[in-house]
Parts: sequence; C-alpha cells; structure tokens
Amino acid sequence: MNENELLIISEHVSRMPEGERVIFYQLKKKSKSIGLVLVVLLFGGGGQIYATEALKGVLSIFFILLTLLLSYLVWDANGWGLLTWFGCLIIIALYMYALWDTSRMVDEYNENLYLAVFGSFKK
Repeated sequence: MNENELLIISEHVSRMPEGERVIFYQLKKKSKSIGLVLVVLLFGGGGQIYATEALKGVLSIFFILLTLLLSYLVWDANGWGLLTWFGCLIIIALYMYALWDTSRMVDEYNENLYLAVFGSFKK
C-alpha cells in the first residue's frame, strides 16, 4: 500500500466513529495464514501477490517454474543428477524466501493500515 492510499484512508476514517474504524480495519487487514497458504498453492508468488506486491509475486512464480523446467531438462538418464539436486535446492530456497517475504509484507501492510485508521499516520 503506497503513501497516497494511506493518506486517503486516514482522511476518510477521520470522520468515522471509533466503532466503524474497528470494523473498517478488520475488513481491510490481510491474513498472514491466507498469504502463507497461497505461497504453497501458487508456486511461491501467490502470497506476495496477496500482500500487494504483484510484480514480485509474478517474478517468484516465473523463477520457480523456470527452475523446475531447467531441472527437468537436465534430468539425466540415471535419475537425479547434480544439477537436478541443485535445482531442487534453488526451488526450496525460493519457497522459503517467498514464505518469509509474504509474512513480512503482510505484517507491514497491517501495521501501516492500523496507523492510517487509528491515528498517527502522517505524510
């Protein structure tokens, strides 16, 4: 969420009673568990897309699929070759990064939203 969106939210909710602010915040905040499930289900990038970083999510999906393709292409006749193992390690590392990054981005989004809704967000 960029700074302009936060300012617009801050101005909008300043006219709301406290009870409506709480409801607004609960409706707009992101769930970390949904983001983490999307990482697992959508090749790592789904959680990043959910956490408002679409380009980063699409790039994560692209790199994971590219690594899967390259690992498949270097699969030798005897089975698991060194490059295939290396590809698997890269995929695991990309998934771990996507899990960590999604968690961080959802926390950051929720914190900024909280500050915009309940006060103290200033330009």
